[in-house]
Amino acid sequence: MLAGRGFAVSVILMFEPDLPLAKLCRLAMSQDGHELTFVADGTSVLLQIPRLRPDVVIVDTEVLPDAQFFWRGFRHLDNRPLLLVIAPFDARGQQERLGAEASLTKPFDPTELSQLVEELQRKWGAA
Repeated sequence: MLAGRGFAVSVILMFEPDLPLAKLCRLAMSQDGHELTFVADGTSVLLQIPRLRPDVVIVDTEVLPDAQFFWRGFRHLDNRPLLLVIAPFDARGQQERLGAEASLTKPFDPTELSQLVEELQRKWGAA
């Protein structure tokens, strides 16, 4: 987390190639005091994690073509951030299979995503 204006700012990294959706999510997150960076491919997510040191990583499993590469790399990270998966169906099943801390089914409201991130951080002590 970064220090900011008297409160903690959560750093969120999101893999979302849908630019309009990513921008809506960034707006909702910033209104709740989070800093959201988004990337358009799974490889970039893995490369950005050590640089950004995010509190939470959000991954859209529907559009992750290199899923096996991502999951192998993600599981072996030191100080692994919390993981939230979004999926068009069976999000809960994908959460369990991938060992994620939370999931959300698409379509979703970006404010719902922001609230889930806050809940996740409270539960896991990241905030």
